[in-house]
Amino acid sequence: MCRAGGSDTRCTQKTLDAFLKLEADGYPVGIALQAYLTRTNDDIVSPQARKSRVRICKGIYAEANEHLVNGASRDRAAINSHFIRHVSSSLQAGSFAGIATHDAQLIDRLSDWLQSERIDSSRFEFQMLLGVCEPLRDALLAQGFNVRVYVPYGHDWYGYSTRRIKENPRIAGYIVAAMIRRNRTR
Repeated sequence: MCRAGGSDTRCTQKTLDAFLKLEADGYPVGIALQAYLTRTNDDIVSPQARKSRVRICKGIYAEANEHLVNGASRDRAAINSHFIRHVSSSLQAGSFAGIATHDAQLIDRLSDWLQSERIDSSRFEFQMLLGVCEPLRDALLAQGFNVRVYVPYGHDWYGYSTRRIKENPRIAGYIVAAMIRRNRTR
């Protein structure tokens, strides 16, 4: 069973099938793909061929090692080359790319590539969680990049947020650092 508000490799094919059907029926939808999953190498082919709107994220959900790219369970940096390949190949295929990461080194590498390739800023945006890495977000905006801020809301915003923290405790560090910075500036 797919878990609500999250991702699960058992749900990936159902999600892709629903996306492709809705898009074919003319709905303005996009698909989020996780760079840390090996299956994304195949899953991204059809959306790129269709010039679909894609959102590439590193991947945060707890998945079995057999589903992950080599080294991802031990070192999050092992995902970066896959992330960059998915973003760059999507843009080269003509897709709009949502670049969803708070990883400063990854963002630096991608922003350098985007500028060197002269990719028009209307073809992509960086996507970040509200309150996380705000100085990085502000730096991207100052460089002229588009940034979408993701805001958890609704009746289960707290449950959603605590599940994200449990699945990736480093997020808690980002949130605490942002809170400390915010309190210092007041």
